[in-house]
Amino acid sequence: MKENKNFYCKIHSGSIESIEEWNKVSEDLDKTNLSESEKQNILFPPVCKNQCFDCIAEVGETRIKTQKLIKHE
Repeated sequence: MKENKNFYCKIHSGSIESIEEWNKVSEDLDKTNLSESEKQNILFPPVCKNQCFDCIAEVGETRIKTQKLIKHE
C-alpha cells in the first residue's frame, strides 16, 4: 500500500517561526545531555505516516477563514 505523505502535519511543519527562534532552540538543546539523534528529532521531527484529526481540523478552519475572506472581496 502506498503511503500518502501529501497532507498538512503541524508536527513536521513545526512551530518555530524564525531563524532566531530556531537558533535559540538549537543552543538550548546543546546545553542538554540529549544524544545527537534525540536533538535532531526535536529540530527535524519525522514525517507522520497518517494525518491526525487535529491537523485535519486545522486545515478545515483555515479553509473556512479563506472562504470568508474571498466572499468579502
